[in-house]
Amino acid sequence: MLRFDRVDKRITITKLLPFVLIWLLIPLITQTYSVSGSNPDYLFEFGNSAQQLPLAFVPHERFLDTPAGFSVSGLGSRLFFSQEGVAFSLAHSPVQGERLPALAESLHLQFAGANPYPIIEGIDPLAGAITDFTGNDPTQWQTDLPTFAGITYFDLYPGIDLYFTGPQGRLKSTYVVAPGVDPTRIVWRYAGADDVQIDAQTGDLVVTLTLDETGDTYQLRQQAPVAWQEIHGKPAPVEVGYVVTDERVTFSLGAYNGAYGLIIDRSYAGQ
Repeated sequence: MLRFDRVDKRITITKLLPFVLIWLLIPLITQTYSVSGSNPDYLFEFGNSAQQLPLAFVPHERFLDTPAGFSVSGLGSRLFFSQEGVAFSLAHSPVQGERLPALAESLHLQFAGANPYPIIEGIDPLAGAITDFTGNDPTQWQTDLPTFAGITYFDLYPGIDLYFTGPQGRLKSTYVVAPGVDPTRIVWRYAGADDVQIDAQTGDLVVTLTLDETGDTYQLRQQAPVAWQEIHGKPAPVEVGYVVTDERVTFSLGAYNGAYGLIIDRSYAGQ
């Protein structure tokens, strides 16, 4: 496990903690972001073109103007994970051979009320290294970068850690909530989005944004979450849903046993 320390950028080896809360975040590699609005033919895509390969998280001291942290790439798109949150740099695939400008960090997932300086660590090293020659400035180039199957935000909130992994090309996130800690402390927003709403019929979270260059409108649809607990070796379902207040999103949970771990799962819809 690679550890990224805010103060002196140290690399150390630590032990991965077991998780108690899972939250799927980014789309399956076999899926695409659905698009609606002014141009329903354009699709956002993110994932690994080789469906069985894990996504590779690459550490960097900095990337152009992006803060130090980790990045993961797929299908021409790139996500940057830093202490400031997750920046989406999403390419989209036009139909009928059209060419459109890419979305350069048009959306930024930010954690509200979180620790501003969480330690970010790489977990489960992958074979091989990466050389990154992005850009025209050689001082920005990086060589022999290790790759990892996932990363961890430790102490994102007091008693809450956040894991991102990418098994079989699927990028997911995992919240680890300590016993007695309120999971509704987890709050996030989408900077750059024009609108964030809950689909009244499905419970999905729908994020809408407009591309400045073209005026086209796009949507990212995240499926309604599912929650349960493992009590005495058996799953016990827990009622859960999204709550959007003043553009901030959190989870609404039904009754559950705070002495046991809580699992919350969600994923991006592929249609």
